[in-house]
Amino acid sequence: MVRRLYIMLILLLVVGPYPSEAAAKSLTIIHSNDMHSHFLDAPPNIDYTPSITGDDRTGGGWARIAAVIKQVKQERSNPVLVVNAGDFLMGSLFHMLSREQAFELRLLSMMRYDAVGLGNHEFDFKPGGLARILASARGSGKIPPLVASNVIFSAESNKDDALETIFSQGVVKPFLVLEKDGLRIGIFGLMGKDAAEVAPFASPVSFADPIAAAQKMVKVLRDTQSVDLVICLSHSGLSENPKKSEDEILARKIDGIDIIISGHTHTRVNDALQINNTIIVQSGAYGKQLGVLDINYADGHVSLNNYRLMEINDSISGDADIYNATFLKVIGDYNWQILKIVPKDRNGNPIDDLKRMRIDADRQKPGIQELKEWQGVIAYIQSFTDTDANGLPNVPDKYRGKLGRNVVEASWNPYQLLKRGNYITWLTLAALGMGVFILLGMVRFIVKKVG
Repeated sequence: MVRRLYIMLILLLVVGPYPSEAAAKSLTIIHSNDMHSHFLDAPPNIDYTPSITGDDRTGGGWARIAAVIKQVKQERSNPVLVVNAGDFLMGSLFHMLSREQAFELRLLSMMRYDAVGLGNHEFDFKPGGLARILASARGSGKIPPLVASNVIFSAESNKDDALETIFSQGVVKPFLVLEKDGLRIGIFGLMGKDAAEVAPFASPVSFADPIAAAQKMVKVLRDTQSVDLVICLSHSGLSENPKKSEDEILARKIDGIDIIISGHTHTRVNDALQINNTIIVQSGAYGKQLGVLDINYADGHVSLNNYRLMEINDSISGDADIYNATFLKVIGDYNWQILKIVPKDRNGNPIDDLKRMRIDADRQKPGIQELKEWQGVIAYIQSFTDTDANGLPNVPDKYRGKLGRNVVEASWNPYQLLKRGNYITWLTLAALGMGVFILLGMVRFIVKKVG
C-alpha cells in the first residue's frame, strides 16, 4: 500500500505541474469578397443613408462594413484578423478613377484590412492599369497588405513590366506571416482556374495551376516560416457541381490549409464548410454580408468555435469617416474643389432632397423601383419614327443643331461674372488686381522720372 502511494506521489510530482496539452488560443477572422467598388450600397444608391438607421431597405455599403468591423473587434478580447478574397474593384462608377486615386485600396487600408487577395477583376484595366492603381495607393500612404501567389509574368512581352516591377518592390507579396497573440499565421492568395479564364485583360500575365501553387505555399509556410496556422485567400469559388467547386477540390487535395476564405462565385455560405481538416467560408458579394469566423487553436489543430454571416443593412449605423471618403467629397477632393456636384432640377434650381426627384420605374409594385439611366434614353429613342423603313428609329433632324435651350448672352456685367465664383475666381481676380496695381505704380514711377 505504501509503495503504491509512493508511486502515485511520484507521478503527481512529475505530471501535475505540466498540462497534457497547450492552452487553446482563440482567433476571430472577419472576411469579405467580391465587393466590386460598391462603396455606397447595392443600388439604388440614392436610398443609402448610413448615418440614419431604419429609413431604407438598402444592403451593403463600406461605411456599414467598417462599423461592423469595429464592433466585432470591440466585442472580442481575442485577436481579430480582417481579410478579403479579391475582386474589390469594378462594379460602380467609382472604379473609373481607381488608376488615379485607388479609392478601393485606400479605403480597405482605412478599414484596417490585414490581408487582401487579387481577383480577376483587378486585371480589367490590364497589367499597366493595375500597376497604376497599386502605385497610386502606395503614393497615398494608404495600402493594405496584398497577396498573390500564382501570378506569372511574361518573359517575352514588356506589357506587364510595370506590374512586375511593383510586385518586385514588395507591394504585392506571395505570402504574409502575421503574429497574433503568439500565433504565427501564414496567408497566401490564389487566382482560381475559372477566374483566370475570365480575366482576358490580364494578358500577358498568366496564372500557375492553383493546386500546385498552394502545395508550394503550404510547404514554404509550414517548413520554412514555421507558421501555426495557414489561411488561403482563394479567388476560385464554390459550386453545387463537385467537379467545379474549386475550393472544395483544393481542400481535398492539399493538406495543411487550415482555412480557405473563398471568393469569385458570389456564394453565400451560411454555415462554414469543413472538408478534411480545412474550414471553407464565403460571404456572397457586393458587401451585402460580412463573415465572422471564430476558431480555436490547440496542439497544432484548428477547430471551429462559431460562424456567423452578418447582414449589412440599414440596421447598422455606418462609419462616418468611411462614408465621407466615399461620396461627393471624393469628387471634390479629386479636382481640388474646382468642380462641385450640385444636383439641380430641369429649371436649374438646386435640389436639397434627392429622394423627392426619384422616378418610379413600375408604380404597380410597392416601393420605388429603380429606373436605369439607359432605359429612359432607349425608350425615348424607340419613340422616334422609322423614316427609311430599315426597322430602326431615326433621330429627328431637329437634334442635328442647337435647340435654343442654352442662350449665350455677351455681358461684361461684373455681377454676372462673379456671382457664382469659387476660390479660383477670387484668386484670379486678386491676381488681376495686383497686376493693375503694379502697372499703375510703374507708370507713376516712369512719369516722375521723365518729368
